[in-house]
Amino acid sequence: MMGRLEQKKHRRMELEQMKHQRKRQMMGRLEQKTHRMMELEQMKDQRKRQMMGRLEQKKHRMMELEQMKHQRKRQMMGRLEQKKHRRMELDQMNQRRHQMMGRLEQKKHRRMELDQMDQMMGRLEQKKHRRMELEQMKHQRRHQMMGRLEQKKHRRMELEQMDQSMD
Repeated sequence: MMGRLEQKKHRRMELEQMKHQRKRQMMGRLEQKTHRMMELEQMKDQRKRQMMGRLEQKKHRMMELEQMKHQRKRQMMGRLEQKKHRRMELDQMNQRRHQMMGRLEQKKHRRMELDQMDQMMGRLEQKKHRRMELEQMKHQRRHQMMGRLEQKKHRRMELEQMDQSMD
């Protein structure tokens, strides 16, 4: 009788142990499941963070590209502005050169005109000088002629006087 009670008690203890073991196993599985759920949640969060990080990087990259685009545009505009400024400077230089050439041309033309006037004045001066020489020669000849006439007249008067004195 005691043997059966002992067996029963022993069996009950075994069942109790099995119950506890199952309970522990169940708790273990729940613990594992919970742990797994937590891990999955963490992985999900990590993936989300990575995705957000990539999106953030993408956004940042887009902003950088936009900035670079604007910078290139500004540089291009700057170069165009420099080109325009340089072209204006060259135009001004050309204009000044043309003006200078024009002034030189005017000076040259004026010098030629003055030279022509000098030549003309020289010819007029020569003509005037020649006229004066001719005038002097004319006066000289007249003077000589008058002198000869005077001599002739004087000689005639002498001859007449001689004639009269002879008579």
